[in-house]
Amino acid sequence: VYQASNDGNITMPYYKMSTETADTAAVKIQHAGHYCLAFVEDHTHSTSSSSSQLLPIVYDTSKVFGNDTMMLYPVAMNTKTVREIIGEEQYGFAETSSAFAAVDKVTIEPGKSITIASFYGLADHITDVPTISHRITANGFVQYKFSRAREIIQQINNNAETSTKNDLFNGLVSQMFMDNSIRGGIPIILGEENDDDRMSSVDENNRLKVYHLFSRIHGGVERDYNDFEIVPTFFSQG
Repeated sequence: VYQASNDGNITMPYYKMSTETADTAAVKIQHAGHYCLAFVEDHTHSTSSSSSQLLPIVYDTSKVFGNDTMMLYPVAMNTKTVREIIGEEQYGFAETSSAFAAVDKVTIEPGKSITIASFYGLADHITDVPTISHRITANGFVQYKFSRAREIIQQINNNAETSTKNDLFNGLVSQMFMDNSIRGGIPIILGEENDDDRMSSVDENNRLKVYHLFSRIHGGVERDYNDFEIVPTFFSQG
């Protein structure tokens, strides 16, 4: 785990391997990695141009779970405060790290609440993270992304609209369609398409190409860790 900020803060952790995992004779430095950025949303100044402050990230699992290697209970938090934990030195090399947003002090009035927004993503280089942080912490960005995600889901589910007396069944059909679409991909046609093209297959027209949105190597994103290319020939992978 590296830090993208130069001020000594632990608000921009950058998770990456030191070298690429390709099975080659040459050793290549790994530059791409993942980031975790979190902050408390400020709903009182939604029209302001100011940005929210990033929260420190606890990436050393032992700081939270202590000697519980199964990571079931936050044993370390029984004896230490959040402020003490984020003040200690963390270790983030050659082990599976965590990404806990730490709020060391907050006052919640009766009937009120706070919202902690967390963003996880992939960056080509560690120097890209500060630029990303400025964009996501801008007021209104979280709500925009949330609304946009709802719009995309609705657009996908519109292809499998079901209307019966059972609202639960209607929702099940939409959910299953979305789940399978995101797993298997949603095919779209790229290229100039006219009426004649609609009567022929894409294989017969070199100007058209089928591209699957949202497609992944595996069904579950937690298993989508391979970094390889599949040769587009029959029975080439065994």
